[in-house]
Amino acid sequence: LNLIALNSLALGVLYLGGSQETMLRYRGDMLLQSVTLMSEVVAVRMPDDMSADGLAGARPRDVRVAGILNHLKSSAGTELWLFDRSGRLLARGTGDPAMAPPRSGSSATPMMNGLGRIGDWLAAPVRARTTAVAPRDAEQAARDLVAPAVAQGPHLVRQTDSGLWAAAPVGAGTSPRAVLVVAVSPELLNDLVRIERERVLQIFLVAVLISVGLSLMLARAISAPLADLAIAAETERDSRPDRHDAETGRIRIPDLTARPDEIGRLSESLRGMVSALYQRIESNEQFAADVAHEIKNPLTSLRCAVDTMRATTRIDQRERLLDVIEHDVRRLDRLVSDISSASRLDSDLVKEEQIGFDLLEMLRNLGQHLEPQAVKKQVALITDFPDQPIVVTGLEARLA
Repeated sequence: LNLIALNSLALGVLYLGGSQETMLRYRGDMLLQSVTLMSEVVAVRMPDDMSADGLAGARPRDVRVAGILNHLKSSAGTELWLFDRSGRLLARGTGDPAMAPPRSGSSATPMMNGLGRIGDWLAAPVRARTTAVAPRDAEQAARDLVAPAVAQGPHLVRQTDSGLWAAAPVGAGTSPRAVLVVAVSPELLNDLVRIERERVLQIFLVAVLISVGLSLMLARAISAPLADLAIAAETERDSRPDRHDAETGRIRIPDLTARPDEIGRLSESLRGMVSALYQRIESNEQFAADVAHEIKNPLTSLRCAVDTMRATTRIDQRERLLDVIEHDVRRLDRLVSDISSASRLDSDLVKEEQIGFDLLEMLRNLGQHLEPQAVKKQVALITDFPDQPIVVTGLEARLA
């Protein structure tokens, strides 16, 4: 999922910045400017005695004409033709190998070749569709541009089979002295497009590695701790011994409280919840043990009284045993009532909302309520409370 946006960005860059159509348009503009400047240089260097008529009479390999093209510094992979106005070839030259642009073949590596193939595959859906034409003779193709250049001036022609062609008239006015034609080979253009695409894909590969690394870091920092917490919270696996503390026997919750993020807070909350549950379970177990002990005492007394009553025939002893039985029954009844009240109080502490109240005010009210009974029984009820209130949070009615 993290790579979807990155892939879309790479495709967009390949389509907008590194596609063959964009590169050809950019190179065509540069070539048109170059051939215009070259034609001016040729016009300056052309001998003054070589007019348009003199050019018409010059031999195709005239030394003076050929020397003009030798002074033009063009990059490798380009060809130059100089024609007269009638289309007769006067000189032909090639680019300077020393000015060769960086080619992918000169520094080809397995990674770059693989990236190039990937680039071809990725750019195939968005590459401009062109119709191939049969290759033509280069000299004849250059000669075909002479007449349009004489009539229209500098212009550019794009051909799929033979690259880019540009022609410009040599000399000002309506009667130029010659026509200069410059062609860029399709291999050079394809190589430039490939280099540009490989650069984009290299940056994309680095971005992919960074994205994958960050994803792994996120998985290790977030997904793995969450998975550990989820496994620890699954009740169906509580029987596994490796998930329990060896000393206390409690479920072991991963301690991630040192982390200052939400996972640390979640770990702290889970550990607090588990600790509270264990405390509640232990309280219930202790409560059950205390109840069993309290009930067992009066039951033992009742059983002894009943057994003794069956063995005695004296009326006074039977009356005394009945008093013991009655006392134990009342004791059991009071104990059951206390257990019920304690359970109801425990439930209320969980369910009802606890609010703050003044403990001293509650005690004063209790004193006023019990004072008539104390006076009636001749008991001195004395209260001694501080002036400042004592505010506690709880259930006031239950506490009273």
